[in-house]
Amino acid sequence: MSLSKTLKNQGYDLIDGPTRNHTINQLWTKDPWDKVEVLYDHVDHAFLSPVDLIASPVSGLDLVYSHKNSFNFNIGMSVAKLELDALGIDGLSLTTTIKKGKSVEISYSGSVSKEIPLGKIQEFFSAADYHHNNPMLLKNLNGNNIIFISGLLSAKNLRIEIQNDVEFDLSIEGKINEAIDGKLEAKLVSKKRLQLTSSGNTLFPVAVKAHRLRYRKGEFIDAELITDNRDIF
Repeated sequence: MSLSKTLKNQGYDLIDGPTRNHTINQLWTKDPWDKVEVLYDHVDHAFLSPVDLIASPVSGLDLVYSHKNSFNFNIGMSVAKLELDALGIDGLSLTTTIKKGKSVEISYSGSVSKEIPLGKIQEFFSAADYHHNNPMLLKNLNGNNIIFISGLLSAKNLRIEIQNDVEFDLSIEGKINEAIDGKLEAKLVSKKRLQLTSSGNTLFPVAVKAHRLRYRKGEFIDAELITDNRDIF
């Protein structure tokens, strides 16, 4: 089952790249070249509102290892390096240890997700004012360039599974454990399939739910879910 498709069906966008500073209640800005970056680390730094924005746990969105993204080898190893770098593991050590293969699968487990209901988001911004005179924020809001992080899915475990055309050398487990300092468990699950699993001690961001804030001439119109069908993060 496709990991990306499973997340999109729940309104989430899988995070690309090693930067994992995403948190609920952040405001991001999106420029004309589709680059996104944090504008305010918390919505309360920009807005005053009598409505509280509280994220609640979401049931029914539990990632398991059968939710996976599959890649041809070199693409998959490139993605795997970014994932490992995000966890503070030297991904280069893995890619220099394993230089050839057939395919790579990436999956997660031990997931936790929290969201702010859309109704509360609408109430908050309908009643909100800026903290102070803020022409830059007004311009970005009227241009529909502000994105609000309304949900976050985190996981404890990362699994990278590498399939080879030929049998792996039996010494590969020890070589990888040495290269990445034991931060992943390397295990040959078959002669041609190698499995790498993280320790699962700490939650890390995996996917984001976000809404574009729509304003017209300074007036809040609506919050539009954008992570269900677009790759933003």
